Order: sequence, then C-alpha cells, then structure tokens
Amino acid sequence: MPGTPESLTEDPASVEVVYVGQEQPESWDAAVYLCGPTPTDPEEPFWRPSAVAALRAAWDGAGRLAVFLPDPTADGSYPPYADQIAWEEEAMRRSDVPVLDPPGDEPAPRAGLQHQVGGVVRLGPGGARCSAGG
Repeated sequence: MPGTPESLTEDPASVEVVYVGQEQPESWDAAVYLCGPTPTDPEEPFWRPSAVAALRAAWDGAGRLAVFLPDPTADGSYPPYADQIAWEEEAMRRSDVPVLDPPGDEPAPRAGLQHQVGGVVRLGPGGARCSAGG
C-alpha cells in the first residue's frame, strides 16, 4: 500500500521480493505482481528471475517496491492449492499492476482480474503492451 508523502522522501529505494505463501509486507510504495505460467521443464527459459533483476536495477523511486511472485523460494515449496490461489489473488488485488507473460497468444490465468486492478502489462513478442481495466 502506498506510503505517506513523508515516507516517500525519507525511505531509500528498496525492492522486496515476496514469494507465494509468504506474508506480504505491511507497507510499500509501489507493487507489481509477476504472473503467467511457470515452466515445468527446467530447460525452458523462465522470465521472472530476469524481470526481478531488471526491477532491482531500475527501481530508483524513493521507498519500497514490492514484487509478488507466484513461485516458492529456491528451498521452499508451494502451499496447498487453495492457499496458493488465495495468495495469488490477494497479491494481484494489492498490486498496482500485474505483469503477465503468457506463452504465445494464450490468455493468462485469471487475467480477467485486470478489470479489478485497473490494468495489466502483458509481455510478448514486440515488447510490453498495456491494457486498461474496465
């Protein structure tokens, strides 16, 4: 949730990655949710780690950027399915914008939630495309 104007000028830039099943921070100044299918083949390229690295390198806003990931930590595991879905939907609702990377022209799971959060950024061939929510 956005901080107060005072916190924006006092807090140094930081990025906090929140993995599925983890408690969300009490506050942040901006938030993104990186969603889309997770590859099951370890040889298949996976975009989220490089997206997190790019966000860390680029975030120079004052305050905290929360980055929600629907993946467990490297040494963690997925929570029970119902808990995972509840966590993902809460993370989407609390994000300023979800970033989707569905394969090809497939719609991303629960992409209809863009109408509840106000928009979505969809990655794909030719760069990112933004869609306004309804």
